[in-house]
Amino acid sequence: MTHPKLRRAVPLAAIALALIVAGCGLANFPIPTR
Repeated sequence: MTHPKLRRAVPLAAIALALIVAGCGLANFPIPTR
């Protein structure tokens, strides 16, 4: 059972999770930018 709403929500959830992981990574490992 694949609903169109589910198909649309999965990529959004993946992007949100990736942004959270990236934010945590930047917070834990600050990269000195010049």
